[in-house]
Amino acid sequence: MMLSSLEKLFPIILNIPDVNMRLTKIIEKLYENHPPCPQLYLYSSGDKVVPSHSVELWIKEQQKIGRKIHSFSFRSSPHVEHYRNFPDLYSSQLHNFLQDCFKQTKQQLQAL
Repeated sequence: MMLSSLEKLFPIILNIPDVNMRLTKIIEKLYENHPPCPQLYLYSSGDKVVPSHSVELWIKEQQKIGRKIHSFSFRSSPHVEHYRNFPDLYSSQLHNFLQDCFKQTKQQLQAL
């Protein structure tokens, strides 16, 4: 019941002009000043808060500008439930991402 109430309330709150304007400014700043570090996106088409197509568009934009992207779609998992529903797979994705990050850092240090 609470989830249903929140699902109805969030669209209303997020569409209040002042809130919407602040969110838009935050997203614009993130887009303009996104750090060049590797990025990991764990998402799902079952997420009702963050649409998977929005995540996928963002990933493509980041790849176009040369960012190193790791991503995985859990397909049916609701928002922030990926670890709870798929703990081994989630941990594996995170582990692989961190290994790749540390490998790149080690290579950069060796190049110095």
